[in-house]
Amino acid sequence: MTIKHISLAEPKTHKLKTMKEALKLGYNIPESYVIIPPIQDDFSFVSSLEDCDWLIRPSIEESRAGLRGGICRRQQILSSVNEVLRYHGKDVQLVLQKYIHSDRAGIMLSSDEVYIECVCGAGYGLTRAGIKPAVYQIKEGNITMSVIKQEKKYQMENAKIVENPCGEYSSLSKELLDELIKMSNDFKNKVIEWCSKGGQLYFLEYWNLTGTSNQAVKGRVTYVGRSGQFDILLLPNAAISFFPDVIRSRGVIARMGGYLSHLAINCYEKRIPFVISDDDYQEGELVFLDEKEKKVIRLRNSL
Repeated sequence: MTIKHISLAEPKTHKLKTMKEALKLGYNIPESYVIIPPIQDDFSFVSSLEDCDWLIRPSIEESRAGLRGGICRRQQILSSVNEVLRYHGKDVQLVLQKYIHSDRAGIMLSSDEVYIECVCGAGYGLTRAGIKPAVYQIKEGNITMSVIKQEKKYQMENAKIVENPCGEYSSLSKELLDELIKMSNDFKNKVIEWCSKGGQLYFLEYWNLTGTSNQAVKGRVTYVGRSGQFDILLLPNAAISFFPDVIRSRGVIARMGGYLSHLAINCYEKRIPFVISDDDYQEGELVFLDEKEKKVIRLRNSL
């Protein structure tokens, strides 16, 4: 296995070139390595690492396709890497990154209008499953803050959804917002993952958004778990693990999650309308999904 430390001296030939771009622009990134198969038994470099939590994950392309990693201590790195490769295949490039126990984390879409979703703590649930993010929209210098309407306050803790201890929403300081706006200007038309700890902003990675939907569709609600093709698929959250069901549908309603989750972005690129709504829908109910307005309209006499 080839181990490469992410530094400015390296050629930009691997999938972590986004981190190198951020380093050149002076952003903080966690200590990071890329692990390139085939794997060998020599993992002696691990002993030189800090004895703390480390994040093992596939590259962003493979992560969005549903490949999973995990968090482990230094002495568990070798066994954890082997487990991930055994599960996903031996040709997967992995990122080994020092885990930041952040107090805020989020995803940002940098375009003419900056769109930020953020949560308390780690951002794992924001990209992978369902939590209640605070939303900031910034256009022509004007900042609008809102919260995606959901029944409760959630965050991820030990891979379980728990109540968010930060209260009604995850607020950002003016200083952190200013830094995020600068980051959005440095990485235009990208989807950016970030986190902060003690007021210090960390760049994690970015990727290109290659498609948007903004479509509308009318159809009948189908609960996840059914066989065959779906009309409007109703999901409990926006976990990427539902994607095999999503591609068999004409539209998606997720009860929890964010509009910049990996599942949502995959929907945009497949031109499948995606809307978040925590209303109680009946199977077979006729609804109208308006992705541009982020609304689900219930049609009368639909059952």
